[in-house]
Order: sequence, then C-alpha cells, then structure tokens
Amino acid sequence: MTLLEQLEIKHAIFLAPMAGVSTPELAAEVSNQGALGSLGLGASTAEAARQQILTTQALTDQPFQVNFFCHQSAALNSQTAQQWIQHLRPQFAKYGAAPPEQLRCIY
Repeated sequence: MTLLEQLEIKHAIFLAPMAGVSTPELAAEVSNQGALGSLGLGASTAEAARQQILTTQALTDQPFQVNFFCHQSAALNSQTAQQWIQHLRPQFAKYGAAPPEQLRCIY
C-alpha cells in the first residue's frame, strides 16, 4: 500500500502547518482537492485548537493533519530583544516601516 493510499489522498501535496497562518478553511480546501490539509496549532490555546479542528471537520470529510508543539517556551530576554530591534532598525527604515517596540514569543 502506498503512502497516498494509507493517507487516503490523491496528490502528494502536504500543506505546511503554519502556526498563526493556517486556517480551517485553507486546510479543508486543500483536503477537499485531494491533498493533505493541515492546521498549525502550536500557538493556540487548547480551546482555540479544539474549535479549529471542529471547524475543519465541518468543512471536509477528507483527512487532514494537526501540528502541535510539546515543549516549554523559552523565556524572552527583553535586553536581547531590544538589541535585535535596534540592530534591525535600519532595515525597517530602508522600507519606510517602523520596527516593533517589543518582541514577543508566539509559542
């Protein structure tokens, strides 16, 4: 049995599970077209992850994958973050953009 047969998909295309970017609608549509849709849930709370999974299930009867992170987030060093902001300030200015005031860890 091939991998495509095991996954019950038609195309060897796997949607990347991008935390904060992937949506139930995108995952479902990829799956509905015969590839493997996915949800990047690493930055979601348990309730938000549950809701995204249920929404995806309501939009497709095809297989899809979910991706989680199972590790303790590193503490953000605010001094180092400010140094990075200052270091990148000229690149932001080059494109007429303002750098963020502070960084945050999304995971």
